[in-house]
Amino acid sequence: MCAKEYKQDKRGKTRFVRLDYSLLHEWERLALSPTAQALLLRLCMRFNGKNNGRIYLPSREAGDALGISRNTVCKYYQELETKGFIVATRRASLGLEGKGRATEWRLTHLHAPDGTPPTCDYRQK
Repeated sequence: MCAKEYKQDKRGKTRFVRLDYSLLHEWERLALSPTAQALLLRLCMRFNGKNNGRIYLPSREAGDALGISRNTVCKYYQELETKGFIVATRRASLGLEGKGRATEWRLTHLHAPDGTPPTCDYRQK
């Protein structure tokens, strides 16, 4: 897909995902699987600068994007959470009307909306 096909912000600029080399080195050190890396990138794409802690990506949608089943996606969410790259802030639930709500995540390498600095939990693993 060409960058022109993506929505632009008010200033006419396209969005991007920032990945520090320190984060990429942690992927290697912790032997993060390629599919988990791709899932983490998908979660990073959902970050808009203000929503860390409220980032959601339903497993069905993630599975479609990654070309795997939605049940397999849960394995990679668990890998990211175990290795400290993401933290669940609100777990998935099924509402009274039968409409489900996906888990909301916080990316540990990014600051929180309230100004709290990144926790980088993966460095303690």
